[in-house]
Amino acid sequence: MKRPGQTRIRVVSLVAWLSLLLVAHTDVINTHHRVEDLAGWQRALWAAAFTVFGMALWQCTHPALSLRTRRHWGLLLSGCACVAILLFPQGGNMVGLMITAAGAVAAVMTLRRTLALIFLQSLCLIGALSGELGWAGGAFLTFNFLMFQMFMAGLVFISNREFLSRQALAESHLQLRFTQALLEETARTAERARISRELHDGLGHHLTILGLDLELAAHVPHAEERLAAVQRARALNRQLMGVVRESIDALRVYDWEDVQRVQAAVCASNPDLHVEVRVPEVGQALPQAVTHACLRLFQESVTNTIKYAQARHFWYHVLVQGQELTVLAWDDGAARLPLTVGRGLDGLGARIRALGGTFQTTLTPGGAVHLRASLPLDMAGHP
Repeated sequence: MKRPGQTRIRVVSLVAWLSLLLVAHTDVINTHHRVEDLAGWQRALWAAAFTVFGMALWQCTHPALSLRTRRHWGLLLSGCACVAILLFPQGGNMVGLMITAAGAVAAVMTLRRTLALIFLQSLCLIGALSGELGWAGGAFLTFNFLMFQMFMAGLVFISNREFLSRQALAESHLQLRFTQALLEETARTAERARISRELHDGLGHHLTILGLDLELAAHVPHAEERLAAVQRARALNRQLMGVVRESIDALRVYDWEDVQRVQAAVCASNPDLHVEVRVPEVGQALPQAVTHACLRLFQESVTNTIKYAQARHFWYHVLVQGQELTVLAWDDGAARLPLTVGRGLDGLGARIRALGGTFQTTLTPGGAVHLRASLPLDMAGHP
């Protein structure tokens, strides 16, 4: 599930970084010191550190990258901020680099590592400011800027914790709904077994009597007795038709109600994820193994979208053509590379192949994961 406003936050961070160029080329507090006043090699090194800082900021906040890669970019981000400040502090006006770095690394690193980087940045800052303002002035400003860095990191940590809590709650709610759907399916299976036994006992008795009446009507010589036997057979036939209709109504399975109910639960618990489900209106009841596999595929795909894909939209389409059912599931997110198939999808693929079907996982150029499963509707020879 993509965090609301994440792209806007990245853009605002880059705009804030670019705005520091104006500060660097302007004598903001009348220090008579601009980046143009640096020596040639210092100016070139500062420009390189400032440019790499922007690149590292963009990569560090990129949701599609792995956490380990983003942490490496975070370390580079903090290092570039320290280099830029040591070369050109401008009376503390360039400390925005360090505050931005503190917020960025707080999103990808542990609290202990974030605090360590903040204190290292502050040591560099006090060393840079002491040359312009003396040790007392440098220490005073550094302490204030240290508070700003810690405040920024604290905001990011609180935001991350709140987001992860909401994500965990949504995932738990989703798994609970799937478990409930499977329990309902188990209960319906037991009820169908009970009705089938009743059909066997009830219909067998009535069919035996019907056969005797028809046999009697075929052999009795008198018309009145033959007519009475036929009338009894007709009445019994009407009773049998009523029993069959009741049994059919009890055995009728609305195959996609579980998927649609789970869709509603997913939408209710994840307002930031738009879920679209398209299922066919199949006239005949589908094999239980097929509908169960479709429900499990929906479960695994939407759960992975919520946990890993950083997506805003999720699609689940089911197509029935002849004796084959095809399921397509995809989102508009970007999977973290390298793409690895977890135990859930691996087990699901094994289940589908055991039913005589096929299962494919593909990665689009944009990083979205597409799942495709095909299942035969003729379950003869399969469990």
